[in-house]
Amino acid sequence: MSTLHPQPVIEHVGEPHCRRFSEQRWTIDNIIQANGIDWDQARSFYLQAPCGIESLADFAAIRQRVKKMADIGPAFEATARRREQRARLAEEADEMVSARENYFMAAVHWGASQWTYDENNEQNIFLNQKKRACYANYARLADHRVEPVWIPFKDTALPAWYHLPPDYVEGQKVPAVVAIPGMDSFKECAVALNGDRWLNRGIAVLAQGGFVVDLERDEVLRTVGLPRDQAAAVIGRIEEVAGDLIVAVEDAAEQAEVSGPLRVQHGFNWPYPEPAYLLPRNEVLPPGPVLKVFLRSSTLGQDELLARAKRVVDPKDAEVTHAGLGFIEVLPPGITKASGLAVALERYGVGFGDVLVFGDMPNDLPMFGAVTQAGGRAVAVANAHPAVRAATPHVTDGHDAEGVAHYLEAVLGV
Repeated sequence: MSTLHPQPVIEHVGEPHCRRFSEQRWTIDNIIQANGIDWDQARSFYLQAPCGIESLADFAAIRQRVKKMADIGPAFEATARRREQRARLAEEADEMVSARENYFMAAVHWGASQWTYDENNEQNIFLNQKKRACYANYARLADHRVEPVWIPFKDTALPAWYHLPPDYVEGQKVPAVVAIPGMDSFKECAVALNGDRWLNRGIAVLAQGGFVVDLERDEVLRTVGLPRDQAAAVIGRIEEVAGDLIVAVEDAAEQAEVSGPLRVQHGFNWPYPEPAYLLPRNEVLPPGPVLKVFLRSSTLGQDELLARAKRVVDPKDAEVTHAGLGFIEVLPPGITKASGLAVALERYGVGFGDVLVFGDMPNDLPMFGAVTQAGGRAVAVANAHPAVRAATPHVTDGHDAEGVAHYLEAVLGV
């Protein structure tokens, strides 16, 4: 791995400004007052889960304390400070199990306290440094091997944590998974403090924050953009058969940076609380290429919208699919999960026939087709889209029942 360990840079450019968000903050505060900290998704519960039963009181107190958006950061920060102090006292008393558990919980709370910060200012960087320091202390005392990893990206590097199973023997080959929590979470809570579902099955975990890379060769997979004019033409064609649509895009220029904001049309109702520019329709498409276009209809469901789009969009111009989020996706031609998997397999000299894949939504179908046609195995989870269930005879339990983990356990004999 690279020896480059870059540090966050204070930018002093201000957080993304969305007039409606600023002027109507009172509406979100009222919603939080009425519905609590988990008004949009069960974030406090999936942050609590990796910490274990000892953290129940912490999160219960935070849910009780948070009455508005501005309460979120201070509530988690106060808990982080208390847990970090407990960890230090425990380590001084040579109580290493208590120390590592409290360092872990402190790291999760420090990370959660970054929730409402959308710029690299002094406070956000301070919180991030505290998170990493506490997690490094946890890694030092953990009951399994945990190593900091830096993944080369352009002229910098991306941080990750590499976890090896408790019974790992030096030089032993073990299966591994790459855990990418996404923008709603962070890598420090991707692996559970105790009883992790992957480590307990003898599977190593690389917990990382936003990119899938070739770790063996230290290379980042390339990105492919759809030219602006081509994206506009495809949107126009779909609107001819589906009516007016609400648009969001990933700007290729913005997404080249970590956590680059999306460009979202007013009224799209993006399902995740990630950085975004809220824009009128005529400003949503950027001047340059886009990585992906998202289209939502106020009158058509995602399946019907996708069916109409497929009738008018030539695959030579763009790929259209959906991931079960209520809208469809438009990607550059030839860019599917199958093509992405092909790049990775070529680098490792592995064929589609030697691959086991899992999926649940239509965007998994090209990958399913490529793998099954080559003699590999594609497995649908029980709660998969009907089209995905129909594409394979192999089915495992649903997401909530840890179907993927149980299937891998049976296949790998761990």
